[in-house]
Amino acid sequence: MARAAPRRILLTGASGFVGRGLLAAGLARADLCWRVAVRRPVPLPPGVEAITAPLDAPGDWSAALAGVDAVIHLAACHRRGASARELERVNVQGTALLARAAAAAGVRRFILVSSLKAMGEESPPGRPWRGDEPARPTSAYGRSKLAAEEAARDALADRSELVVVRPPLVYGPGVGGLFGRLLRWLDRGLPLPDSRAARSFVALPNLADLLLILLDHPAAPERIWLAADSPPMALRRWLAALARRLHRPLRLLPEPTTRPLGRLAPGFASRWWQPLAVDPTPLAALGWQPPLSRRTALSATVAALRGELPWGVGRVKRSPDEA
Repeated sequence: MARAAPRRILLTGASGFVGRGLLAAGLARADLCWRVAVRRPVPLPPGVEAITAPLDAPGDWSAALAGVDAVIHLAACHRRGASARELERVNVQGTALLARAAAAAGVRRFILVSSLKAMGEESPPGRPWRGDEPARPTSAYGRSKLAAEEAARDALADRSELVVVRPPLVYGPGVGGLFGRLLRWLDRGLPLPDSRAARSFVALPNLADLLLILLDHPAAPERIWLAADSPPMALRRWLAALARRLHRPLRLLPEPTTRPLGRLAPGFASRWWQPLAVDPTPLAALGWQPPLSRRTALSATVAALRGELPWGVGRVKRSPDEA
């Protein structure tokens, strides 16, 4: 019997941190072939087709969507200081344009990678967020991501299946942003404010694995999936785990000493002392377990910082759950 032809997946945001990791994992799947939509030429792995497309402006998506079975939409504006107008143009209008074109092209499934900030900046007191509760974003970025979800739902209009994923902060080899700054700060042995706030994170290899499962799982559409690869943990415990792997002492300043920093920099306070946690147990409905334990993922992240691992996730072996 002849083997079925690989299904074509269109990916946006392929040059970003998550996009590069997803491509590295997805290229190991013989049943998939990958096409990426880019604004301008970027370095890509062998075997990936690139098409220039209007990610944030009206334009013709027909070439990019020709023969596509599913779309994974990662591209978004998350630049600090972006105006509300820019967030609306890229995150909301850009998503609506792509979703409308995908529905017209007969795309089977549209996976929108949103953000946990679409729910808000702080999880409820004493418990993590659940995907079935109302979203109440308070930041301009969070509001734009929630609006993008609603725009995609309206644009697809039951002609294509919509899957929405809201990940928290993503970490892994090559991570930047807040997590990367934490790593570098700890590696220099500098003190950090103590925090008992519960936080959820997701390792890049685990998020990539989840997205690949969501391409086909029959239970995936019409639900909000909160992506986390382990139960929430106090931020001070995350810092301690990283410090151990860096072989650095953990120096924590008492919270009363550091509270004035929060008053001087509210954004810093919201990221540090407010809980931002999700309940990952609903992911079991997909039959999904993270390929990498938290311990393994943190160790790989630190090893990459030290230059002991090449960048990338590739195909990963599932490891036993470890604290």
